[in-house]
Amino acid sequence: MKKTLIALAVSHALVSLAHADDNTAISTTVSTDETGVSTFQAVMPSETIVITPFSQQMGTQTLTASQIKNQPTSNGNITELLKNNPSVQFDNQANSSLMGGELEPAKVSFHGEKFYNNNFMIDGLSNNNNIDPASNNAIAGSLPTGYNAWDLPAGGEQSLWINSRLLDHVEVFDSNVSAKYGDFTGGVVDAKIKNPKSDRASGYVSYRMADDALTSFHVHGDIKDDFESASQLYYQPRFTKEFYSASINQPINDKFSLLFSYDRQTSKIPHYQNILNEWRDQERKSETYLLKGLYKADNGDTVSATAMYAPHSSLFYRRNIKDSGFENQGGGYRFNIDWKHLANWGRVNSVIGYQHDENTVTNESDHYYPWWHKYQNNTSSVINWATGSLTKAGSQTGLQGGYGKFGTDKKTLTAKQDYNFYDFDWGNINHNINAGFEYRHEKAEYERYADTSLGGMMTWNPKTICNGADGCIDGEQFTSVRLLYPARSLSASMNKYSLYAENTMKIGRFELTPGVRVSYDDFMKNTNISPRFAFTADVFDNGNTKLFGGWNRYHANNLFAYKLKNGISSYLQQNRKINADDTLTDWTDNGVIRERGSSKYNYEVGSLDTPYSDEISAGIAQRVGNTLWTAKWVNRHAKKSFARSQTLNDAGERVMDNSGWSKADTVTLAIKPTSAVKFSGLDLDWSVGASWSDNRQNTANTYDDTTEADQDRAILDNKLIYKADLPAFNFNRPWKAFANIDMTFPDIGFVWGHRVGFTAPYEGHSTATVDCPSHDTAICGDYTGRATLYENTKFGKHISYDWRMSYKKALGKHQSFELTMDINNVFDRKTATNKPNNSQIITYEQGRNIWLGATYNW
Repeated sequence: MKKTLIALAVSHALVSLAHADDNTAISTTVSTDETGVSTFQAVMPSETIVITPFSQQMGTQTLTASQIKNQPTSNGNITELLKNNPSVQFDNQANSSLMGGELEPAKVSFHGEKFYNNNFMIDGLSNNNNIDPASNNAIAGSLPTGYNAWDLPAGGEQSLWINSRLLDHVEVFDSNVSAKYGDFTGGVVDAKIKNPKSDRASGYVSYRMADDALTSFHVHGDIKDDFESASQLYYQPRFTKEFYSASINQPINDKFSLLFSYDRQTSKIPHYQNILNEWRDQERKSETYLLKGLYKADNGDTVSATAMYAPHSSLFYRRNIKDSGFENQGGGYRFNIDWKHLANWGRVNSVIGYQHDENTVTNESDHYYPWWHKYQNNTSSVINWATGSLTKAGSQTGLQGGYGKFGTDKKTLTAKQDYNFYDFDWGNINHNINAGFEYRHEKAEYERYADTSLGGMMTWNPKTICNGADGCIDGEQFTSVRLLYPARSLSASMNKYSLYAENTMKIGRFELTPGVRVSYDDFMKNTNISPRFAFTADVFDNGNTKLFGGWNRYHANNLFAYKLKNGISSYLQQNRKINADDTLTDWTDNGVIRERGSSKYNYEVGSLDTPYSDEISAGIAQRVGNTLWTAKWVNRHAKKSFARSQTLNDAGERVMDNSGWSKADTVTLAIKPTSAVKFSGLDLDWSVGASWSDNRQNTANTYDDTTEADQDRAILDNKLIYKADLPAFNFNRPWKAFANIDMTFPDIGFVWGHRVGFTAPYEGHSTATVDCPSHDTAICGDYTGRATLYENTKFGKHISYDWRMSYKKALGKHQSFELTMDINNVFDRKTATNKPNNSQIITYEQGRNIWLGATYNW
């Protein structure tokens, strides 16, 4: 706490210094040069603040509120806005035709980095879930978090799921990222909430919906019947999504205004328990309550205060298990104050924020029982349902229950300041210095609120007398062996200190931006130095042809999963018997703590290095007429990533180490106009892009996977190779391209947004284990041992068309009614996306999906 107070005191002192001359008259402008690069200017005698040098702008995508509104969308979350970024790859399971009812934002990767190593921010403050971001709050062809008693609850990569309609703009940084940003090895996505407006009272109410009747499904023939019966959590042939939004903007006076917004997203997904012969509705829900105030002082200062509450929840059912419902509840709330001050030396931006995230699993039942429905010639009078199949001995189970309540929460306090100094000349060099600091305190906790148990064996005895004992039915049966997961709590905390500085130097036609970010935290106890360097060369000194590039290092964020997972799967095996008087004995055990599975895991990472990624980039930006063409190459090499060891330590445990790595090359081409093209009655804005990527890694997609050892062998394309030389099989479609076209007809209030996406043919793989040399001597050569055979499935090229159409009818002064329609996959193309391991079943993207919406604005 002392460190927190010290950080806040320093923050206050620096702000006080910033007010050294409050009476200085300063005006501001935002301009756009001929290459489309925005510059912030404080108009002082020959002084300018250049917020972003050109070389960093070439690694930045900025989406305005207008572009966000016109982009075809479905759930409307932040990651959907990244579809037009050529440096981003989406999860193979994203937009699966099997799971149309989900709301969770899709997983994305920048330049082949792990999807959980991105930095998602809201108003410059972290929105990252660093407890267990690789977990499934929703489902992706696997079991959701909370299905098992030993799961660590978490809500995906982003803590708060907010609708992009609330945003003023989004900045996406993929390369040559400023030293201002840290805690990532992938990319940075900074979403800026809309500010209240002071000109007049305004607002809107809106409604959007989509359902299975407005959706076409593409499903592999082998699972079509199962899919249509909705017998798995991830088979969703029926769903209804309804989105409600309302916003009120109210000026209080000419200096102070307020904005209140509410957004609610719901999805109902009928699920059939085929053995129990009953329908239950899976449910998904995401809400956002937003209150923001903005004060504009006479001296040019602005102070904004934001309060946000954004919970989300998912209701699931264990398959064919009675009373097995469980709800994952996530999200949380945040408060932050942002103070922007212009002084006679530059600009200072001070931010203080607090965020509380929770992820809780609440089960319908506290214990799990594998009851006997039938035991030999006996049939239960209480367990009137059957789950398992009938055995040869005439026995059949009836499963029931769950695992009580357990959850995680994280509290984050952040104080930061950024200083943008006016540029100055020193000799023949113009300097523009930016610097800042950040202090962040985080405390994460895991708690299992009460003992829970998994019944391992039921004993049938018609003389049983329960006397209120748990797991017992009078005159029938009782649990004689159980696995007890005791109530437990565990916490971890971190104080993190970060400093950065960078200097953009202009020397004739050259622009150099050296910088460095230094951070230390008491969780990993590592001092991380992240050098940054970017350059630009204006070849002909006329702004038409610019070469740019850089060398940068990015350090990853810390994850609390390693600390909180320790011992989470520990249990006691307990036994009880029937007494001579037919009552039950108390539970007994030998005190031996056991671990689930055949291996014990030690998740301690305190002695390890912080994972990082080195980046080299180079590119050219060429103005052609009224367009800007940008070609860029980015090489990423992630080093010292966390992974499980292949060998056991002296205690017989697999431990965490720094043996993970990945390598990626990405080449992108982007073309956009320097300004919108205007015709008579038509405003046209467009952009096109393409990318090629090659990604390789020695771990799968999560941070506690075992690395592939150098000696492990694989057979790919009829060649024997080392597993470490395999390409990445997810987030790795080699060739893709897109075109984005927005057509606005202002005279009739009609906007038609198009997105065309192209993916070149690529390969999927299924696996099998084979023995060499007996598998094929020509392939195996002199190698003797096991190898993993990767069998190719070639997926053809595909083109997708997405449309968004809106029509706005004026109803009077400042009032209008707007109708919208989003059509994703307009021509209902069947696109294969994935082939799971050890399976011949291919999954496809969702077919045509239509969203209808209506909004009243005033």
